[in-house]
Amino acid sequence: MIELMLKIHELRSPLLNKIVEYITISAEETVLILFMCIVYWCISRENGYKLILSIIFASASSAALKLIFKVERPWIKDERIVPIRTETAGGYSMPSGHTQTGASLWFSLQRSFRKTWLTIIAYTMMLLIAFSRVYLGVHTPQDVLAGLGFAVVGVLISHFAVNKALEKNSVIPFLIFAAVATVGLSFFVDEGYYKMTGLFIALPLAFYLENKFVRFTAKTKFFKQILKLIIGFVIVMVFKEGLKLVMPDFIIFDTLRYFFVGIAALYLAPQIFVLLKLSEKKAE
Repeated sequence: MIELMLKIHELRSPLLNKIVEYITISAEETVLILFMCIVYWCISRENGYKLILSIIFASASSAALKLIFKVERPWIKDERIVPIRTETAGGYSMPSGHTQTGASLWFSLQRSFRKTWLTIIAYTMMLLIAFSRVYLGVHTPQDVLAGLGFAVVGVLISHFAVNKALEKNSVIPFLIFAAVATVGLSFFVDEGYYKMTGLFIALPLAFYLENKFVRFTAKTKFFKQILKLIIGFVIVMVFKEGLKLVMPDFIIFDTLRYFFVGIAALYLAPQIFVLLKLSEKKAE
């Protein structure tokens, strides 16, 4: 597989390097947050939950699996590999986190909306993100194949859990994820895992609060959607970045910070949308 990577690296050029970097950036945290917010706030509350749980599950399980497999990065295995953008390639190598979260994003969207054009885009993006990680030299083909496989499984599990939660109007499926993730804090000491655990813990509470007190509708006029995105994204970023300034620099506080980010995105922002009449309340 190293020989295959070296062949792929022969394709490199300054222009292609930049294009591939943008492809890989599309699977990074800020972009993922933006997609989750757009779907949940502006397109479909129900499909938003599916996308959110899929991506959280992908991020957390990727971090855990890396610590289980403990596969070294390709440039450590073979000095002929020259990696690009190593600042987003910390820790162990298998599975590819970018591939797993990026594939989870697109596969979840494809399963939720089932449009032919979206299916083509989704599968194309899944393959491009996987290829980008090999091209950049930060993952082997085995790493990205593992990421794709775990993404598909994770999305299927996440969609099943959200369907059950919505059918029975129950927080129990979300509570199961939160409980398992919390137990994992003792075994998987990783910044990304601790952050995602905060979101897992926020999900059942936010689902309960939003369903009981808000019950917002996602679809509305275009200009209201733009206002929702601006206001909502500011709220999320205030919690995500602002709490860094007041919380101690210990990993457990990442869990607490992302718990508040989850509550802000899933409950507080929709509550504000309704109060500002940017979203309507569903009928009782």
